[in-house]
Amino acid sequence: MWWSHFCQYRRQREGYPLLLTCDGYGPHCYDFTVLRQAEQQRIIIAAFPSHTSSLLQPLDVAVFGPLKRAWKRIASTWLKENPGKAINRTSFPWMSRKAWKEGISVETIKAGFRATGIHPYNPDFVKTVKDKLLVSSSLSRVNLPAIKDDERMKQLQENLGLSP
Repeated sequence: MWWSHFCQYRRQREGYPLLLTCDGYGPHCYDFTVLRQAEQQRIIIAAFPSHTSSLLQPLDVAVFGPLKRAWKRIASTWLKENPGKAINRTSFPWMSRKAWKEGISVETIKAGFRATGIHPYNPDFVKTVKDKLLVSSSLSRVNLPAIKDDERMKQLQENLGLSP
Protein backbone atom coordinates (compact mmCIF):
# COMPACT_ATOMS: atom_id res chain seq x y z
CA MET A 1 0.00 0.00 0.00
CA TRP A 2 1.34 3.43 -0.94
CA TRP A 3 0.54 4.85 2.50
CA SER A 4 2.76 2.36 4.34
CA HIS A 5 5.61 3.11 1.95
CA PHE A 6 5.13 6.85 2.41
CA CYS A 7 5.07 6.57 6.22
CA GLN A 8 8.20 4.43 6.22
CA TYR A 9 10.28 6.88 4.15
CA ARG A 10 8.90 10.29 5.00
CA ARG A 11 10.99 12.85 6.82
CA GLN A 12 9.07 15.00 9.22
CA ARG A 13 10.52 17.57 11.54
CA GLU A 14 9.58 16.92 15.12
CA GLY A 15 6.85 19.27 16.28
CA TYR A 16 5.86 20.31 12.75
CA PRO A 17 3.05 19.10 10.52
CA LEU A 18 3.88 17.60 7.13
CA LEU A 19 2.10 18.58 3.92
CA LEU A 20 1.37 15.74 1.50
CA THR A 21 -0.01 16.78 -1.88
CA CYS A 22 -2.03 14.19 -3.82
CA ASP A 23 -3.58 14.06 -7.26
CA GLY A 24 -7.09 13.69 -5.83
CA TYR A 25 -7.50 10.10 -7.01
CA GLY A 26 -10.02 8.57 -4.58
CA PRO A 27 -7.96 5.71 -3.10
CA HIS A 28 -5.04 8.08 -2.53
CA CYS A 29 -6.92 10.69 -0.57
CA TYR A 30 -10.27 9.42 0.64
CA ASP A 31 -9.42 6.22 2.48
CA PHE A 32 -10.57 6.61 6.10
CA THR A 33 -7.64 4.60 7.48
CA VAL A 34 -5.21 6.89 5.68
CA LEU A 35 -7.07 10.01 6.80
CA ARG A 36 -7.15 8.92 10.44
CA GLN A 37 -3.47 7.95 10.49
CA ALA A 38 -2.55 11.20 8.74
CA GLU A 39 -4.44 13.19 11.35
CA GLN A 40 -2.74 11.25 14.19
CA GLN A 41 0.70 11.83 12.67
CA ARG A 42 0.10 15.51 11.89
CA ILE A 43 0.16 14.96 8.14
CA ILE A 44 -1.97 17.37 6.16
CA ILE A 45 -3.25 15.85 2.92
CA ALA A 46 -3.99 18.38 0.18
CA ALA A 47 -5.94 16.67 -2.57
CA PHE A 48 -5.96 18.46 -5.89
CA PRO A 49 -9.26 18.51 -7.79
CA SER A 50 -9.53 16.40 -10.94
CA HIS A 51 -7.83 17.72 -14.07
CA THR A 52 -5.73 20.29 -12.21
CA SER A 53 -2.35 18.59 -11.86
CA SER A 54 -0.93 20.59 -14.77
CA LEU A 55 -1.58 23.71 -12.69
CA LEU A 56 -1.08 22.48 -9.13
CA GLN A 57 1.35 19.55 -8.99
CA PRO A 58 4.91 20.89 -8.49
CA LEU A 59 6.41 17.98 -10.42
CA ASP A 60 4.03 18.38 -13.37
CA VAL A 61 4.62 22.13 -13.47
CA ALA A 62 8.42 22.29 -13.34
CA VAL A 63 10.15 18.91 -13.15
CA PHE A 64 8.71 16.41 -15.62
CA GLY A 65 9.12 18.74 -18.63
CA PRO A 66 12.92 19.10 -18.31
CA LEU A 67 13.22 15.38 -17.53
CA LYS A 68 11.21 14.46 -20.62
CA ARG A 69 13.27 16.79 -22.84
CA ALA A 70 16.54 15.35 -21.48
CA TRP A 71 15.31 11.78 -22.07
CA LYS A 72 14.21 12.56 -25.64
CA ARG A 73 17.58 14.15 -26.44
CA ILE A 74 19.61 11.31 -24.91
CA ALA A 75 17.47 8.58 -26.49
CA SER A 76 17.50 10.31 -29.87
CA THR A 77 21.29 10.68 -29.80
CA TRP A 78 21.74 7.02 -28.79
CA LEU A 79 19.41 5.79 -31.53
CA LYS A 80 21.29 7.86 -34.15
CA GLU A 81 24.62 6.49 -32.94
CA ASN A 82 23.26 2.91 -32.86
CA PRO A 83 21.23 2.48 -36.06
CA GLY A 84 19.05 -0.59 -36.12
CA LYS A 85 19.32 -1.14 -32.37
CA ALA A 86 16.58 -0.68 -29.80
CA ILE A 87 16.84 0.73 -26.32
CA ASN A 88 16.92 -2.33 -24.07
CA ARG A 89 17.47 -3.34 -20.46
CA THR A 90 21.21 -2.78 -20.86
CA SER A 91 21.02 0.73 -22.30
CA PHE A 92 17.91 2.00 -20.49
CA PRO A 93 19.35 2.27 -16.94
CA TRP A 94 22.34 4.43 -17.78
CA MET A 95 20.29 6.53 -20.22
CA SER A 96 17.56 7.17 -17.67
CA ARG A 97 20.14 7.97 -14.99
CA LYS A 98 21.79 10.48 -17.34
CA ALA A 99 18.40 12.05 -18.15
CA TRP A 100 17.58 12.23 -14.44
CA LYS A 101 20.89 13.97 -13.66
CA GLU A 102 20.48 16.44 -16.52
CA GLY A 103 16.75 17.05 -16.22
CA ILE A 104 16.16 17.19 -12.49
CA SER A 105 17.84 19.42 -9.95
CA VAL A 106 17.12 20.88 -6.57
CA GLU A 107 16.42 24.17 -8.35
CA THR A 108 13.80 22.70 -10.70
CA ILE A 109 12.05 21.03 -7.76
CA LYS A 110 12.06 24.28 -5.78
CA ALA A 111 10.79 26.10 -8.87
CA GLY A 112 7.82 23.72 -9.01
CA PHE A 113 6.83 24.50 -5.43
CA ARG A 114 7.28 28.23 -6.07
CA ALA A 115 5.31 28.14 -9.31
CA THR A 116 2.37 26.37 -7.66
CA GLY A 117 2.25 28.73 -4.67
CA ILE A 118 2.97 25.96 -2.16
CA HIS A 119 6.34 27.26 -0.92
CA PRO A 120 6.73 30.02 -0.28
CA TYR A 121 3.00 30.12 0.32
CA ASN A 122 1.24 32.40 -2.16
CA PRO A 123 -2.48 32.83 -1.45
CA ASP A 124 -2.91 34.87 -4.66
CA PHE A 125 -2.05 31.75 -6.63
CA VAL A 126 -5.36 30.16 -5.60
CA LYS A 127 -7.28 32.96 -7.31
CA THR A 128 -5.19 32.52 -10.47
CA VAL A 129 -5.94 28.80 -10.53
CA LYS A 130 -9.66 29.37 -9.89
CA ASP A 131 -9.74 31.82 -12.81
CA LYS A 132 -8.03 29.28 -15.09
CA LEU A 133 -10.41 26.54 -13.99
CA LEU A 134 -13.47 28.69 -14.67
CA VAL A 135 -12.28 29.12 -18.24
CA SER A 136 -11.79 25.37 -18.71
CA SER A 137 -14.82 23.79 -20.30
CA SER A 138 -13.84 20.35 -19.01
CA LEU A 139 -14.27 21.39 -15.40
CA SER A 140 -17.81 22.21 -14.48
CA ARG A 141 -17.53 20.73 -10.99
CA VAL A 142 -15.21 18.55 -8.97
CA ASN A 143 -16.61 15.08 -8.32
CA LEU A 144 -15.78 13.63 -4.95
CA PRO A 145 -16.37 9.96 -4.21
CA ALA A 146 -19.25 9.01 -1.96
CA ILE A 147 -18.14 9.24 1.65
CA LYS A 148 -20.54 8.08 4.33
CA ASP A 149 -19.19 10.24 7.15
CA ASP A 150 -20.98 13.56 6.49
CA GLU A 151 -18.77 15.56 8.88
CA ARG A 152 -15.58 14.25 7.27
CA MET A 153 -17.01 14.97 3.82
CA LYS A 154 -17.74 18.57 4.82
CA GLN A 155 -14.20 18.92 6.12
CA LEU A 156 -12.74 17.53 2.88
CA GLN A 157 -14.86 19.89 0.81
CA GLU A 158 -13.78 22.85 2.92
CA ASN A 159 -10.12 21.81 2.57
CA LEU A 160 -10.57 21.71 -1.19
CA GLY A 161 -12.29 25.11 -1.20
CA LEU A 162 -15.65 23.68 -2.28
CA SER A 163 -19.05 24.48 -0.88
CA PRO A 164 -20.48 21.54 1.13
